[in-house]
Amino acid sequence: MNKKGQLIVISGPSGCGKGSVINKLLKENENIILSTSMTTRNKRLNEIEGKDYLFVSKDVFMSKINKNEFVEYAEYCNNFYGTPKEFIQKNINLGKVIILEIEVNGALQVKKNFSEATFIFFMPPSLKTLKDRLINRNTESLEKISVRLKTAMEEITRSHDYDFILTIDTVDNSCYNLSSIINSLYFKYENSKKIIYEVLKNA
Repeated sequence: MNKKGQLIVISGPSGCGKGSVINKLLKENENIILSTSMTTRNKRLNEIEGKDYLFVSKDVFMSKINKNEFVEYAEYCNNFYGTPKEFIQKNINLGKVIILEIEVNGALQVKKNFSEATFIFFMPPSLKTLKDRLINRNTESLEKISVRLKTAMEEITRSHDYDFILTIDTVDNSCYNLSSIINSLYFKYENSKKIIYEVLKNA
């Protein structure tokens, strides 16, 4: 029996380790893919259409907004970014697990528009650990790190809107736990109706 596809929405504070855990998961599972966003910004030289983004004009994007064709969208620096429903539904029908890494406001948009999704919040072990990770990246000033920590606290207070909380310790352990959560979804009642039917049809 083919497994039903899933949409997994992941959020968490900047610096908590989302990227490392997700990249490891993708390398180890060819059936798991990253969601591809649509954008109105210009394509950069090193970007690949359909892989990095789906590039469209602003008129096309606005038309899709009016037709309610996004599970979420936002405007940033005079450009629009959004997750097309068509991309999500197509890959779910193919049995794929789609990972959508997005900030909290976008995740709550998805929750309104795609109730079948599963929402996972990546939690740092502590704010001190998060601060140390941000400092060790050596990419931002202490002022900017302070702003990120304030944002992190705001995001953490909204984590109750998620289905699962996953504390990120080591990449290997966190990837294992994330994979376990995803695998467990196949045994939810809604996803097991076909199994029940197959068992009972010849009774």
